[in-house]
Amino acid sequence: MAIARGPIEPEDERVLSHPEREILDHGGQIFFAVLGKEVIGTSGLERESKGVYAVIKMSVDKTYRGLGIGRALLERTIEEFERVKGKQLFLETNSKLAPALKLYESQGFVRQPNPRAGTVFERADVYMIYEPSAAHRSARGASKRSRKLSRTQAARASKSRDARLRG
Repeated sequence: MAIARGPIEPEDERVLSHPEREILDHGGQIFFAVLGKEVIGTSGLERESKGVYAVIKMSVDKTYRGLGIGRALLERTIEEFERVKGKQLFLETNSKLAPALKLYESQGFVRQPNPRAGTVFERADVYMIYEPSAAHRSARGASKRSRKLSRTQAARASKSRDARLRG
């Protein structure tokens, strides 16, 4: 999967080297979009503290961008946040990723005036908080194409830790 957009930051290295310890063991989830036997996208839900979660490691292989896969992964991540009754969902990203910003905004993420205080990511110059509204919820619910993708291509992590890592 060709997803790298620049150098790996130390926090990326830490989390990606030990996803079970850094994400799953703390109540987070990892989601994969799978086409055949190939992983073509990923997203994670990381538990920061009680009720506070982050969308992390969101990416789709460049060959498959523009097909709704990122939307399906983000929708699945939001569904999981809602299922666990999270109180706050946020993400950090870079202002150069215009298509991603548009996607996040379409799903109810609102850009904050400043980067997140204490961020560990050098390239994260955009901080967004999920603020669902009736309009965003109905737009998500009405998207049958995205819903179908989320059920057929975004392989959900099962209850077993091994299955989650295999996706």
